[in-house]
Amino acid sequence: MNVINLIKYIIAILIFFTNSSCDQLKSGQGALVGSQNELLGMQIEPFYPQHGAQWNDYVAADGVTIFDASDSPCDANSTQVSRGYYECIHGGQMRHIINSNRNSCNGITAKDSQGVFKWQCRELIGSIELVSTAINDGFGLANLITIDSNGLPQWRTLSLYVYYQQEEVAHSLEQVWFNNPIVHIQGGQDLDQAGTVYVVTNSVEIDEDDPYPFFRVLSDKIAFTVLPPAVVSNRINNHNQLILALGTLQADGTVDYLWLEGTFYLQYENETIDIQNARFLHARNITLTTNGVSKVELNVMYTSRSFINNINAAGFTIDGIRLSSITHNYIYNLIAANNDDLGINIGAISATGPVNDNTFYNITATGNYSGLISNSENNYNNRFANIVAAANNNYGILIGQHNVLMNATSVNNQQFGIICNHDFTILNTVSANNGRSTSCIYCAGLRAQNYGAMYFHNIVSAHNNIGILLQNSDNNYFSSLFAFGDNAEDCYINGSNPGIDLNCQFSHSAQTLKEDNIHLSSSFVGKANELSNPQELSANDWLNFERPYRFWGKEGGNFPNPDNEGNCVNDTTCRLWDFNLRTTDTALKNRNQQPSDTKLIYHRWKIQTSTECQQIAGAIWANQICDLPGYDTQVACEAAGGDFLSNKCFSVFLPNAVELFGDHIGNDNILCEVNETCVFSPNIGAYQGHGEYTTLTQIPISGQHIDSGTIVLISFAINGY
Repeated sequence: MNVINLIKYIIAILIFFTNSSCDQLKSGQGALVGSQNELLGMQIEPFYPQHGAQWNDYVAADGVTIFDASDSPCDANSTQVSRGYYECIHGGQMRHIINSNRNSCNGITAKDSQGVFKWQCRELIGSIELVSTAINDGFGLANLITIDSNGLPQWRTLSLYVYYQQEEVAHSLEQVWFNNPIVHIQGGQDLDQAGTVYVVTNSVEIDEDDPYPFFRVLSDKIAFTVLPPAVVSNRINNHNQLILALGTLQADGTVDYLWLEGTFYLQYENETIDIQNARFLHARNITLTTNGVSKVELNVMYTSRSFINNINAAGFTIDGIRLSSITHNYIYNLIAANNDDLGINIGAISATGPVNDNTFYNITATGNYSGLISNSENNYNNRFANIVAAANNNYGILIGQHNVLMNATSVNNQQFGIICNHDFTILNTVSANNGRSTSCIYCAGLRAQNYGAMYFHNIVSAHNNIGILLQNSDNNYFSSLFAFGDNAEDCYINGSNPGIDLNCQFSHSAQTLKEDNIHLSSSFVGKANELSNPQELSANDWLNFERPYRFWGKEGGNFPNPDNEGNCVNDTTCRLWDFNLRTTDTALKNRNQQPSDTKLIYHRWKIQTSTECQQIAGAIWANQICDLPGYDTQVACEAAGGDFLSNKCFSVFLPNAVELFGDHIGNDNILCEVNETCVFSPNIGAYQGHGEYTTLTQIPISGQHIDSGTIVLISFAINGY
């Protein structure tokens, strides 16, 4: 037990006996004491007061959980990287208060006065503790700052409200929770004071002739936010980036602990935000738009152990979001739309450099030339889940070797729906209405190429030019469902042992349920009742919708029709589309059974040593595992030409489920692994339901290569619209 928790423990015991002697606590019931405010006069305090008290502070995550770290400062130079951003704890997000009038968390919930934080109740000895653990999606630093009567930014006063069975029983003092100095931004300047929060309150336009024609990050522990509805922009003659956060600008060559938020508008060709050599970057709630001449909105390079959330990019002449040479990052809730080249460029083509061991979750790329592209041979050991690519003029999704893709929907793309490379695992994915509107002979809903050893699980490929195209692809394994329907050609296959033949017959027919003649015309919500001239659509119109999986596309005929394919920017009319599932659908909805420990997925990573394997979250270094997918025994593996006995680096996880992201229980690699909470994937594709979570069951897990334990399976309360 560390010193901080020991102090809390002693205080809790003293409070318990004091309250017991006064007969104030109804033991075991968690009941309200009389009608008074249970937190009367009490203040919220930093959970880690020594090195995590202020907003830009980080402490080392050296405990078993986020609640029992030693309160030591984070070391950005540490070689331990497998947990990425969660190798350290952002102290600013962790506040707490102890309620000595209760000893049970049953029926207790809490909410701060701005709804910014997620709160967790913990039972101590004779009391409970309310702890903020993270920021809710859609909120950020900007929600913690207000403007005073002089128009200057200042910390907002906050209080915590505690509820028992939805009735308020307590609230803390209204107070300021942070003491970081705040600097009011009114023009370009250097951001050079460590621990400072820089705030834009009114829209700022930067000119090239200004003394500071940009913002340069020149220190660690910098926070920068733009309070809505303010926008930071440049004038037409400003050739510079708006924000430069480059390691080359600092003595040690890195940018550490940078927090970045805001809305930005660029009117000249360059990157809006250029971040390089960053560690423990936290970028969230960023919207990037242009007048149609800027090249790239967000450029992140040579960055590791960072957290990138809710980034929206539209209207750029090259790429919307460019990520290259990045490792061990958590990247989720990205939208890239109406960009002239790549919507999301992950180490691909012009952006060079390795992209390894990152988690990509909830990514949408629509109306671009190509959607999400990560095709370099240097891009491996990444995980992608809940991906939508739609109405792009070329590729929907292109991902290279040794990666995992699950819960993906790729529709209405003019050429390819999904292209993946060798040693790839693809699960629970639908590709529909791709590659039929052009003269591309080999365009396909799903194309797998180069050497093979791919694992396919629960795939639907329908209404495409070609259903599945395998080129020089051997030793593939098909498991569970593979459905075709209304493709010009279902299977185009070459290779000596591809796992499927030209007649779409599977080599492992006992493990694969083949379904022909599937039709998706009634699966998706489809066309919404909204039309627009594309010239009248603002950048925000391409990014902001009532719910996820909506986008602007071609009007065309009734889905699925070849004239639905591609973006609508050169048409006279754009139609609003909705690719959530209908409640009445039977083709994609509720096709998956709840997972069990009798069916586990093994994915092999591109790793050569045990030391390297330790740097991948959740990975295992062991032998007696086949290097070819799908073979469980030595006899079957070696009969197929595989290697069973040598050591390899691999992960073991449940199919038809995704790890609950951001709950501070698992490793947030989105693979559903032992002793984690996971969200059931009942449907094929990206949409898996909406609304609140409900608990389904607990699944006992055991196996040769994994520790015994359980997985808590939850699901969305609502499935379909």
